[in-house]
Formats: sequence, C-alpha cells, structure tokens
Amino acid sequence: MKSEKRFLRRTEFHKLDKMTAVIISNNTQITCNLIEFNSFGLSISKDENNANIKCGTHFNIKIFQNNNYIGQFKDARVVHENNFKICFKAIDSISENNNNENRSEKRFSLSVNGQVKIIFENPIYFNDNITVNINELSLNGGSGITSARNRNLINDTQIENVKIYFHEQEITTSIRISNVNICSDKSSVRIGFVFTNNSLLIKQVIFSQIMRFSTDVTPELFFELRSSLDNMKLIKDFIEYDICRTDEDYNSILKLRHQAYGRVGKVEQQKTWEEMADEFDSRSILIIAKLKGQIVGSGRLTLAGLNDTFELESSIKLPTKISEDRTKVLEVSRLCINDNFLGTNITHGIFEWGFQYIVKSQVKWVISSTEKHLIYMYKKIGFTISKSSFDLVTLKGKPHYFMYGQVKDVLQGNMNLIAWNISFGNILKYLNKKKYINTHPFVKVKHRIATVLSRIVLKIISTNQSKKHIKQNTIGKTDKAKSAKSSKNIAA
Repeated sequence: MKSEKRFLRRTEFHKLDKMTAVIISNNTQITCNLIEFNSFGLSISKDENNANIKCGTHFNIKIFQNNNYIGQFKDARVVHENNFKICFKAIDSISENNNNENRSEKRFSLSVNGQVKIIFENPIYFNDNITVNINELSLNGGSGITSARNRNLINDTQIENVKIYFHEQEITTSIRISNVNICSDKSSVRIGFVFTNNSLLIKQVIFSQIMRFSTDVTPELFFELRSSLDNMKLIKDFIEYDICRTDEDYNSILKLRHQAYGRVGKVEQQKTWEEMADEFDSRSILIIAKLKGQIVGSGRLTLAGLNDTFELESSIKLPTKISEDRTKVLEVSRLCINDNFLGTNITHGIFEWGFQYIVKSQVKWVISSTEKHLIYMYKKIGFTISKSSFDLVTLKGKPHYFMYGQVKDVLQGNMNLIAWNISFGNILKYLNKKKYINTHPFVKVKHRIATVLSRIVLKIISTNQSKKHIKQNTIGKTDKAKSAKSSKNIAA
C-alpha cells in the first residue's frame, strides 16, 4: 500500500481552492477539494461527503479549474485513505505498454529524429509551454514524447492553438489528450492525442509528412489515407521515379502488368505474370514509379532503330512521315498503374521522368495508342489522335486509337498551358539547368505564365475540395442529429 501511495510525486498547486474533483459513481456526483494530482493519480480532501469511500473502489473522476473542465480519470482506484485525504491511482496510465486508448486507424512511425513537434500552452500553469516530440502520426491524431515535468496532462484535456512544426512548415490546430503513459525510463511520458479541428487542409499537410517520413506506408495503406482526403489526386511528388535496373524490379513490373491488364480484361485469365514479358522489353527503357520501395506504376520507351520494329507495327501501318526516319521515333507503351493509385497523377510523373530520356535520345516523334476515354487527356498534352480505331494484336480488349506527337511541341509548349506545366514543367526546368536543352526566352515567359495559371487552378480545386469536405461533414452531422432525434421519438 505504501508503494502505491508513493507511486509518483504529485504535482502540487498553491491555489488549491480553485481546483476541484468531481467523483462520479452510480449516477451520483460528489464535488471535492483537490489537493494534488498528475497524469497518474490524485488526492482529495476527506470530508463528510466522501467519508464512505474505501480502498480498492473504482471511480470516474473529472478535474476542474476555476469551474473550467480540465480532463478526467476514466478509471481511478482508491489506494490510500486516512482522516485527512483520499489518494487515487489512474489505472489506465501506469506504463508505456499499457495503452488503453481505442483507435481503429493505423498510426505511422516517423523517421524524423524529433524534428516534428507540437507546442502548446500548459493548461494548468500560466506562461508555460509544453513541447511534445512526435514519433507517430495519422490523419486524425498521433503520439509523442515529452518531459516527465509535464505529467499534469490528463486524459480528455482539450487544448486550443496547438502549433505543429513540420520542418519548414507550421500549422495551427486544436487537440484532445487521449492518453498519457509513463515511459520505462521514468524521465519522460508518452502523450497520445487526437485532432479536434481537422480540416482538409490540415489533413493534406499531415498526409505529405507521412508520405515523406514514414516507412510504414504500403499501397494498401496509401489507398486508405487517400480515401480520407476525398481521393486526393496530386500525389506524384511523393513517388520515387527511376528506370528498371534489377531482375527483382523487372519481375515486379511484370506482376503489375498482369494485375492492371487482367483487371480490364486485356489478358487471358490463364496467363501468368511471367508471360507478360515480350521481345520489346530487352531493347526498351522501363520507367518505374515506387512508393517506399514498392513499384506502383511503370511505362516503356522503345527505340526500334533502322532494322527493328515497334509493337504498334504488329497492328497498324505507321504514317509515312513518321516511318520514313525510324531512328527519330520512340514508342511509349505498357503504361500501367497499381489499382490503389488509379485516378492519381502518377501518370504525369512517369511522363515527366520519361521525357528526359526522350530528349537525350534526340528523337523527333513519340508514338503510342490509347483507349477512347483517355483521348481528352492525351490531347491536352499535345498528342494528335487518329479518328479510326484498331484492335491491338498484343493485348486484347477495347479498340485503341493511334496517337503521335512531336517532341518540339513539349519543348515549346504548343498545347494546353496548364497541362504543359503540370506534366512537364519540372522536367523542363531540370533539362535547362543541366543544359540538355536551351529554351528560347519567349518560351520561358510562356512557362512563367503557365506556372501562375496552374497555381490559380490548383488553388481553386483545393478550395472546392475543402468546401465539399465541409459540406459533407455538415450533412453527415445533420443526418446523425436527425437520426438521433428520430430514435428518441420512436423510444418515446
């Protein structure tokens, strides 16, 4: 009993008359004077109202300061009582390994070495700030480590104006403390929290940090995160792009092709992923898009030279102006995306990364084929599409349309300016910097205009998404309230 009594040194207060504890049991409430408390226990003055409280009994206790709610101990057990005071231990805040917080979502570990932190005013002490170093994060909350001197934080404490520092970025929000656990070293405590003002903008910022600094993200978990962001499309900057360099990467590409083309019925069901390889792979550049080491997208760039053929030539005859100088032609094919990344701009990232190889190859024409529903997208980035369709011999499925474009149209921006900037803006800057190309001053001005227009359009899209998100949440809360009212009426 003595060891429990001395469980942890309490946090003492000078103005004890302003701190109260409300003990709740069997629908009754007893208001008591609070002597001392911290994250792991408390003691109250013994008086005639609580004289019947005995050791071993459990209570829910809420803490107030100046009649303002601070937080609560959901399960506090009496560990000591005498003629003057009663001591309680918080059962759910004893050790780091005993975390009773219920959460259905996954939190992602951050490899940031204390560079992500939250800072807020101490809800008890005036003019005192608390810093928590974040090492786990989700779109709705997180956890981190703070000094044991901050063990006056308790469950359910609401905190406003919390500043979250993400390296070069800062956002302000509000949180609710969901759990406080003592760490094994006894010199620090782990704080769990949930965001109570979680706008779409804040979620997008947190999403970007998870994508940058967590190694836990898989394509499946990415899909869950993206679903919470109204199926966010602009994710190419979180993806690593490269060319296929190993047998392991090549096998992953074949499996991705098998998954992607099997989903839309372009390959027979009995076909294995090994059979997705063909003669063109060995003389092509295979572009890959990776999320945390896993390939989630790929595309193929094929040069035929004077003597070899392109894949498209097994299905159609190329126009004379293109076929007359085959060394200046490059074919784009086998573009495929992981199911969880459909509808994102990973395709733009593959185009962007692949375009540097197109420029380095010094080709004039780029050829490919597409299905009808994607024609509008390729027209925006400068492709000319044939009016008649054909059946692609190497892949079954819907009819395809032949398309071709000139490299100079990308270099000069002879297309939809916003699509030009979004799809090729970054790679053109890179190619200029490395002096692979020499952009005309007029084109540079054109690109600046395209950049400004893109920012305006993307901001409008982001604002509309936020309004839509708020509207959906409002409708959801209204429906929930109506449902609760209806339930009460039915019960009545």
